Amino acid sequence: MGLRPETGRVFGAGDDGAAAAPVIVLTYDYWMRAFGGDPGVVDEVVDLGGTAATIVGVVQQVPQYPEDTDLLVNMVTSPHHLSATMVHGRTHRMTAVFARLGPGSSVEQAQAEIDGIASRMMSANPKAYETAAGYRVRVRPLAEILTERATGTIYLLWTTAAFVLLIALASVANLVLTRSIRRERELVVRVALGAGTSRLRRLLLVESVSLAIAGSALGFVVALAGTNVLTTFAARFTPRATEIALDGSVLAFTIGVAAVVALALAWAPSLPGATSGSGASLAAAGTRTTASRKYRRMQRGLVVAQVALSVTLLTGAGLLVRTLVNLYGVDVGADLDGVLTVEVPLAGTGRSSPEVRLAYESMRTQIAALPGVVETGVGSAVPLRDNDFELEVKAEGVAFNPDEPTPRAEYRTATPEYFRATGIPLLAGREFESTDESGGALVVILNQAAVDALFPDRDPICQRVAWTGDVLNFIPVSGDWRTVVGVVGNTRSA
Repeated sequence: MGLRPETGRVFGAGDDGAAAAPVIVLTYDYWMRAFGGDPGVVDEVVDLGGTAATIVGVVQQVPQYPEDTDLLVNMVTSPHHLSATMVHGRTHRMTAVFARLGPGSSVEQAQAEIDGIASRMMSANPKAYETAAGYRVRVRPLAEILTERATGTIYLLWTTAAFVLLIALASVANLVLTRSIRRERELVVRVALGAGTSRLRRLLLVESVSLAIAGSALGFVVALAGTNVLTTFAARFTPRATEIALDGSVLAFTIGVAAVVALALAWAPSLPGATSGSGASLAAAGTRTTASRKYRRMQRGLVVAQVALSVTLLTGAGLLVRTLVNLYGVDVGADLDGVLTVEVPLAGTGRSSPEVRLAYESMRTQIAALPGVVETGVGSAVPLRDNDFELEVKAEGVAFNPDEPTPRAEYRTATPEYFRATGIPLLAGREFESTDESGGALVVILNQAAVDALFPDRDPICQRVAWTGDVLNFIPVSGDWRTVVGVVGNTRSA
């Protein structure tokens, strides 16, 4: 990654392998949040899930990817990752690979090389890489991945800001031209008193610069106050939102726009002629009640530009509102009115499975006792959010086309109250019952999409399904047959 330590050191070659000592590198944000930026935390020994590990450093502040991270550890802290099945197994696909391109190399060259390697690997191991599944390895720049969800939104905001700026400039220019018509007599008097054209231009320039500086300063203050709002909004789409700041480039852009506007406003108005013609100019200025033909053309052009830009901006805003209305009307597969969710991850905290279940049940009982709460349920995944935990699944007595990939389904757990609490409708069969908990018969509830894939021509109730695949060797999920007791509606994922 090319990262440097903020204090201490980062991982080195000596930290790799099964013989290395367990070490920790803290992320900068966690270091500041938990330790107040204290450099004395380096060399501290902490308990890491039963393993004594030493904090060796703090890495520089960078965007968190793929999710917020507090600390980084070397592989020796996880016996699972160093096990023979993990090292040599080909179906436990859970590790992201990062690589740095060599000098003069391109992403296209890397992709071509990876394609060749992947093709040979898949040909040599056909059981691990089903042809019908369409496995491939894609090389993508990290910078692109960090901003891909935010790019469209940022461009939309940028375009909107540009339109608003142009409309504001047209308005200011129109006001200056109108003011210049009113000041024509004043300028003629100044010429009659001996003021030259350059002197009048300097006067107009000073006035324009003063207005531009005042407007830019006010805008900069407003932008400074609104930065946190923009950062919070952008954080929903990209981990690079923390990099949004009013830096030197923003200040330079503000000064540049102010300077261009000031010069344009100072040179836009036409000035009276030389002093010798000031009498006629003064008489004309004293009787004139409307702008000259040149001024009228300029004002009309500015008005046309303002209207055109405003209509374009309003059209875009109308389409955006219409899109939001359409999104709000999309059937997500659940009744979300009054549904609140809270994520309390207890896995990996050192508690046993019975302790985790007891903790969740205790929380569920306490929440259910709160005034206004109708129903509470516990599930391993929040509704409408991707779970990213898919397993291969098979149906008893159902033969699948070998030319099609093995069916896969998300693995989720839920309490009996989960579906009622989340508003997911029960389409057939029954919900979970208290007798289905640990020690009871193995049962499962499928959604309609899984039923269509596994039992397209039969009633799924009382049929049996089972998880399958080599990945079961790595996770605490059995491949035993489970009886289908219910079918629920499909829900959309975020």
